[in-house]
Amino acid sequence: MRDLVEFTLRSVLNDLDQISIGVVEGRASVLFEVHVSDADRDRLLADDRALLSSIQAVVSASSGQQRAVVDVVDPNAPTEQADQGEE
Repeated sequence: MRDLVEFTLRSVLNDLDQISIGVVEGRASVLFEVHVSDADRDRLLADDRALLSSIQAVVSASSGQQRAVVDVVDPNAPTEQADQGEE
């Protein structure tokens, strides 16, 4: 499935050198954490996440027994570790 996510992203994004995909597998699901350039992130999230939703639909349809989730990582978003340090 990772290959499908990468192929789909490379087909629609511009800054191909900046595409990185992390995979977190669970028993019933798999999470694809997508890291892309700022411009490509904006493209994926534009129009109420239409492009990302389309990619999610394709990946979900091919995921079989596991639930597949594609998430675009925002490097500027606070992390859980940063949140825990504020307590």
